[in-house]
Amino acid sequence: MMKFLSQYQASIRYRPMEDEVDYNESQIFDSGIDSIFLPSQKSADPLTWAAHCIDRFGDKPVYILIPGRRFDIFGTRHGRGTGWYDRFLSGVPTGWLRIGIVDVSQLSTSPLKHKSWDEPVDWIAVYDAPAWNIYKTNRRHN
Repeated sequence: MMKFLSQYQASIRYRPMEDEVDYNESQIFDSGIDSIFLPSQKSADPLTWAAHCIDRFGDKPVYILIPGRRFDIFGTRHGRGTGWYDRFLSGVPTGWLRIGIVDVSQLSTSPLKHKSWDEPVDWIAVYDAPAWNIYKTNRRHN
């Protein structure tokens, strides 16, 4: 994964909450590239943030790290129920890579319920202490 991500020049990240995997302690995700941290406040407008990220990164190759309470191996994500990330992802370029971050205990091999507004992820990085496993979902780009 590290070699694969080396082609990306920018990243969009989040600051993990207490119940989310802290990917910052891993060297998989290069923190030395141009990065934006999304706000953790639900009051922040996700489409305004999408526009801000587009303005900042332009045509650079970008990957987005996305938290979730549950993911399935097919790319469906269940978050905190407010739809913030789904709205954000609907506003960014489709070519930007989406990587879900989850603990192995929160990964489902059975499909989760997928709603029409759910924005899927391309890859899932699964933390299974002390290692990371990476799954390609083939949900958006085959």
